[in-house]
Amino acid sequence: MPRIARHLYHEAMEKILSQTGCKYRTINLGNILVQKKGRRLYVNVAGKNLPYTNRSFPWETHIRPRRLDDIEYSAREYDAEPWMAFCYYVLENSYRKDFSPLISIDKQYFGAKFITVKDYRANMQSRSPSWGEVDLPREKVLHLTLDPHNI
Repeated sequence: MPRIARHLYHEAMEKILSQTGCKYRTINLGNILVQKKGRRLYVNVAGKNLPYTNRSFPWETHIRPRRLDDIEYSAREYDAEPWMAFCYYVLENSYRKDFSPLISIDKQYFGAKFITVKDYRANMQSRSPSWGEVDLPREKVLHLTLDPHNI
């Protein structure tokens, strides 16, 4: 599995937001304040590979539940809606159709899927009790998440 620097996911997310006409301000690496249609969104960015390791692990969305609490806390500080964005490094061409927009940085393709923290909580399941992580059901990710144009 290729490893890429965290800042590259963040750079990709900024490029995606720019292409969709969103006004945004970077708070710090991995956290962005987005202005869209009169709304303010606090977006926490999680970088993932698609697929993860091999075809048996598409649509990774795993996080520690505490992350949701942290996003909600920070969103309150900015008087914003709490959101997550999964910025995917698209490793296989078959997934490119699932993103709008799909952007390229140095011949590496990236796309993003967004979800409110509320919707993530409502749909999360235990991924690994020993690791203390949760995720979204993989088969439902495309139905539960939004493209940047639709946030």
